[in-house]
Amino acid sequence: PAPRQLTGTEREVARLAAAGRTSRVIADTLFISPKTVEANLARIYRKLGVASRAELGAAMARAADGEE
Repeated sequence: PAPRQLTGTEREVARLAAAGRTSRVIADTLFISPKTVEANLARIYRKLGVASRAELGAAMARAADGEE
């Protein structure tokens, strides 16, 4: 599945997580709680079929390559 299926918030959380940001930094950046970040990551992982931030980074990189 392509990241285009993600909501706007999910895309931002995924982008920041794939860039190596911690949940706390993501929360502070997006003005949401760390629990909200974790809930978004759980949905993102399910939608993209990944199980970790490392896999998320690879999925986001593949999607970016396909969008160019």
